[in-house]
Amino acid sequence: FDEIVEAGFMPIADDPSGNQICIGISKQYFGQVYHWDHCEETEEMENIYFLSNSFNDFLNCLYED
Repeated sequence: FDEIVEAGFMPIADDPSGNQICIGISKQYFGQVYHWDHCEETEEMENIYFLSNSFNDFLNCLYED
């Protein structure tokens, strides 16, 4: 995903649709969790959506459906 996911983000998981859950690794986004939508792939960050301020907060928001 180096060539696809924006610089400053590292994929840590995926969803059933092939989208990526990413954690910020650059100073501006460090530790924050984002959703990268492969269907909306663009040259800009229009397909990356903020999910949580930290990985722990992200985990605490998960629930079984």
